Formats: sequence, C-alpha cells, structure tokens
Amino acid sequence: MVFETNIVRVAPADMAAFETAFAAAAKLIREAPGCLNVRLIAQVEAEGSYWIIIGWRDLEDHVVAYAQSDRATRVRDLIAPFIVAIERGHGKEVALI
Repeated sequence: MVFETNIVRVAPADMAAFETAFAAAAKLIREAPGCLNVRLIAQVEAEGSYWIIIGWRDLEDHVVAYAQSDRATRVRDLIAPFIVAIERGHGKEVALI
C-alpha cells in the first residue's frame, strides 16, 4: 500500500464548507480503482489545517490511473476553491507498532 499525503490549509471561515465539499469528494475518491481508504483529519493545534491521507494499492493507481482521470478533475473542482496552501507527498508504511 502507498499513502498519498496532503497537508492543506483552509481559511478558518471556509472550514465547514471545505469539510462538506471534501465529504462529496471522498465518495468519488473511494470509488476509484485501487483506492483503499480516505481520511480527512483536522489538526488540533492549527485551525484550518488538515491532513488528507489516501491509501492506494500502489503508486501507479494514484499517479497514473486516478490522477489522469475525470474523477480527479471533479475532486479538484470540489475542494480546490477552499485550499490556500498545500504540501503533497507519498509514503509507505514501514512499521506498525
């Protein structure tokens, strides 16, 4: 499994609207081939900051099949208007403690 990780920042006034938009986006993401799970986590210490963590079967499922799909465009259209900053990455689990 590969994890897509995004740290996003949203204006505090837009948090509720972002969370609603993300709920709709998550449904689209979960239906994508190779998607194993989707999480939106609000950071406790930083208002308007979230972690988006998506589990993919492998990197290709995300960066090729999903990223180039109409589904990805629809997801971006839903949540991008609320995002003021984003940091992206991919990771893999190395230990479960």
